[in-house]
Amino acid sequence: MASGDSLDRAHNEDDAEKKKKEIGVVRRRFTVPLLNRFRLFSFSVPTRGRLFDCVTTALTVFADGFIYLLGPVLVVVALAIISFLSHTFFTVLWPMLMTPYGNVWSIPGVLHASFVIFVVGNILHNYYKCVTTSNKGPRYDAVVRELAEATNFVYPETPDELQNARSEYEFKIMQRSRARRGLPPQTPQRKPPPAAAPSHSNDALASQSPITIMSGDANSTDVANGSTSTKPTRRASSDTQGGESVPPRQQQRRQQQPPKPFVPRWMLMGPQEWAFCPYSKQPKPPRAHYDHVTKILVLNMDHYCPWMFNTVGYFNYRYFVNFLLYVAVGMLYGAIMSYRPFRNMETKLFRDQMKTSRSKGLKVVDHLFSKVPLPSERTQISFTFMLCISVGIAVLCLLSFHIYLILTAQTTIEFHGNISKRRMARKRGIQWINPYDLGWKKNWQQVYGSKPFFRSILASGREPEFLPVPIAGELGRRSHAKKELKSSSNRLPPV
Repeated sequence: MASGDSLDRAHNEDDAEKKKKEIGVVRRRFTVPLLNRFRLFSFSVPTRGRLFDCVTTALTVFADGFIYLLGPVLVVVALAIISFLSHTFFTVLWPMLMTPYGNVWSIPGVLHASFVIFVVGNILHNYYKCVTTSNKGPRYDAVVRELAEATNFVYPETPDELQNARSEYEFKIMQRSRARRGLPPQTPQRKPPPAAAPSHSNDALASQSPITIMSGDANSTDVANGSTSTKPTRRASSDTQGGESVPPRQQQRRQQQPPKPFVPRWMLMGPQEWAFCPYSKQPKPPRAHYDHVTKILVLNMDHYCPWMFNTVGYFNYRYFVNFLLYVAVGMLYGAIMSYRPFRNMETKLFRDQMKTSRSKGLKVVDHLFSKVPLPSERTQISFTFMLCISVGIAVLCLLSFHIYLILTAQTTIEFHGNISKRRMARKRGIQWINPYDLGWKKNWQQVYGSKPFFRSILASGREPEFLPVPIAGELGRRSHAKKELKSSSNRLPPV
């Protein structure tokens, strides 16, 4: 009797081990308590095996945390650079350049100072807005609801609706992944409904039950990072196809085919299709991505910028590009203004200025020639010129890239994904077209709005005028922009 119980116990343990293998490796969560409030350095690792996955996950999480903590340091460095260059201009370059006019408050001096104040003011304004603009909160919710209404998406409100949206998204991704690999489609099987309540029909309960995916893949029950607890009722064998046997020659041909390259899930979705984010556990709008550094789902996410200590996306992309624009203009102006003083530091004019100052009995060297620095100003002039050249070239390249992205209706993430889409379309002998591209003029208005060019790049705190995604081939104007347009048209005098 005891031996029978031990045999039953052994069989039960074997069954439990098999179930664990089918479900996946049990994972344990590790956190750093001090940084847990910032949701940093928190990751899941297997309790046994999978050492490579454990190390990779840990390195990724620590890299994200390091980049996040690096943000405040880089913000201080950026403000220090802006302060140094501004101080150098007003205390060194400005008096030096105005030597021929005899007074810094002459008309040329006032024009130079006004231009620098304008550029620095726009730099600081756009930098402040880019750093402090949030990608979540009431503004995010308002835009998401407007976008859902414009794209005819029924936004889930209850936990059951969220679960249904998640299951439908997982099933859709699984079907498209199988189609991409040349596998037959699978049909969803719904859970049997619970006992019917008197006030509910069986059909209504069945329509609310989550989808169980019938798939021959081992990962079919865990399509979105272990997000579903449903388990397939039937597992198709490797030599069957939708319940029918597959000829051996076809199996051999499948095995000989090279594996398909990895494609992110968002590339399998349509231009206006909504997905589901397993990290934030909420519907994922078109063109939105989850940022693993700030742990936020960001509309039209471009990238996380440590210099901004923020993610560049739908709400602050205009501020980011304006910041690059005014920094490039400021660096170009600084390089031009400091070039001649930098060159004159080792010329005969510099030595003649020192000799003339001594011959006049001056205790310190004075500005006697235009664009010739003093001995005490050589370090500031050298550092200013080299900093303007190096930072100006880097920022100008980045600005050119983002202007190209704006005019072609892409984000940095979409730019890399569209390269793959274009290459795959070329292999199939077709031409791929960006579904968000409405022409360079409308693409510019998608980010900057419908104001004239010079007014659109001035310092402003206005909300984005259009939705993140074009609607029916046209720019989708937001509700607040519609009200402003209607009120402005009412104020116009009758013709």
